[in-house]
Amino acid sequence: MSPSPLFSLVLALLCGQEPVVGEAGGGKGIKSSLQTPPNNPADWLRVLSTGSTHSSLGQYLGGKRFGYEIETEGPILWNGKLAWRIVEETAREELADGKPVHEVSQTTSIHALEGEGPLIYFHQIAEENGKRTERIAMPTGKGDGLKLVVNRDGRQETREVERPKASLSHTVRMNAWLSSSPEPGTRMTSWETEWDDENPNRPTVYTFIGKESVEGERVNRVRCEMDGARMDCLVTDQGKTLSVRVGPLQLKQEPESIARKLQAGGVDLAEALSIPLDGLKDPKLAPRVTKAVWLMRGLEDTGFSFPEDKRQKLVAPTNEPKGAVHLITQGSPLPGKAEPLGEAEKKAMLASTPTLQSDDPRLKAWAQKQVGMAQSVRDRAALLVGAVNRHLGKTMAANAEDALSVLDQARGDCTEHTLLFVAAARSCGIPAREVTGLVPGEMVGKSGTRLAMVWHAWAEYHDGTGWQAVDPTWNQASGVDATHVKLATGPTDWSWMNLLGVLRVNLERAEFSR
Repeated sequence: MSPSPLFSLVLALLCGQEPVVGEAGGGKGIKSSLQTPPNNPADWLRVLSTGSTHSSLGQYLGGKRFGYEIETEGPILWNGKLAWRIVEETAREELADGKPVHEVSQTTSIHALEGEGPLIYFHQIAEENGKRTERIAMPTGKGDGLKLVVNRDGRQETREVERPKASLSHTVRMNAWLSSSPEPGTRMTSWETEWDDENPNRPTVYTFIGKESVEGERVNRVRCEMDGARMDCLVTDQGKTLSVRVGPLQLKQEPESIARKLQAGGVDLAEALSIPLDGLKDPKLAPRVTKAVWLMRGLEDTGFSFPEDKRQKLVAPTNEPKGAVHLITQGSPLPGKAEPLGEAEKKAMLASTPTLQSDDPRLKAWAQKQVGMAQSVRDRAALLVGAVNRHLGKTMAANAEDALSVLDQARGDCTEHTLLFVAAARSCGIPAREVTGLVPGEMVGKSGTRLAMVWHAWAEYHDGTGWQAVDPTWNQASGVDATHVKLATGPTDWSWMNLLGVLRVNLERAEFSR
C-alpha cells in the first residue's frame, strides 16, 4: 500500500481527524466552562474566548520532521452575523518509488454562534504534486443537512449529507470533561467527520488515562480510539493538543517557525513502517506458497484480533511469551460449509458509494466490456482481475481516492487496483469488498535492500457460496497465495494500525506449489 492512501489516514488520525476531514469541531483554544449552549453570539464568545488562538504541530517519524499542521481560530463576521472560523493548513513531504511527493491542504470551517454551534460552511483545497481536489459543504436551504460539492479530476459531484455532529458545544463539553479530572478508565464519545462516507459522522471514543506533568504543566493523558485504531494523546484542560502518537509516528506541539521547517531528504513511509521478516529467503517465491505457518509477536495490549477468514487459522503457540500467536494461512480457503450472503449484507456489498461509484455509466460500461459474455461469477471476477491489472500502470506515486479517478489516471498501486476492482465487480452484480493485510516484499532504503512484510490491499468477491480472495495488483485471479496475511475487512476497520512499530513476523514453515 502506498504511503499516501495508507498514511494520510494514519497522519489524519494523528491530527485527530479522518482523511479529508473538516475540523468541524474546533477546540484547540476553546474554554471548558460550557454547561448548556449559550443563547447568543456574545455569550458564545465569552465561552470560547474573545481573541484568536493559534496552534502548530510537527509530524515526525524516527525523529525526522516531514509534515506539519497549523491551525488558527477566532471570531469572524459571516453573512452579517458573528461566527467562529477555524483555518487549518497542512503540508507533508515523503518519498514514493524513490520520488518526492508533496501534499498540502487548506481547510476553512465556519460555525454558527448559536444553538449547539453547528458547522455552517466548509471549504477544503488539497493538492498532491499539483493534483487538486476541492470540497465545499454548505446548508441546503431545507432541513438540517448540507450540500457537499466535490471537484476533482475535472469532475464535479454533488450530494446531500447529514450535518456533522461535531460542533462547538460538543468540543467544549469534551474539554469540560477533561478539566473535571475523571476517574482513570472513564470514557466519553465524540465525533469526527469523514466527508467521503455516505454518513459523514464517525464516533470516536476517548478514555481518560490520568493526569501528568509536562514542563511544569498538569495535562491529561487520553487514549483516542476510532474504527479500532488507537492513539496516545497528551491534551491540556483547554483542549490544546501537545502530542499524539501512533506507533513510531508522532505529532507534537512546537513553534510554527520550527514546525514549518521540513527536514530535507524525505521520509519513505512505506519502507519505514514495514515489518521485519525472518524465514523467507526470496519474496519472488511468494506466489508459489500454498501454505504457511507464521509466528506473530508483539500483539499484547494492542487491542487487535485477526478477522475470521477461511484461509487463516490461529493456533496458540507453546513456549512463547504472551502476545505471540501462530497463524496458518492457505492459498485456498480451509474446508467449511457454504455461507451465502444475507440480503442486508448483499445489498451493502453491491452498493455504489462516494469512493466506489459502481453505478456510474462510464465505469459500468468499462466493466461490462471486460466481462463480455462470461456467465459464472468466478469467470467474470477473473476477467475483471486481469483487466484491472492490465489497465493500471504500476506506481506508488499516483494516489487516488475513488474508483473513477483510478479509471481515468490508469495507474496506481494496490490501493488503486483494489478500488477499481471492487467498484467494477459491484457494477457487474458481484458483491465485493476491500481487504487490508500484509505480504512479503523487498524494501529498498538508505540502509540497503531488506526483506519485510509490507502493507497491502487486495479484494474479495462473493460467488454465492463464500468469499473468494483475489489480488488485482499481483494478477492473482483464481485465489491469492498463502503469503497474504489478512488483517482487516472493509474500509472502516483500522485496528491493524495498532500493530505499527510493535509487530514482528517470522515465517516458520512454507509449502510450495510445483
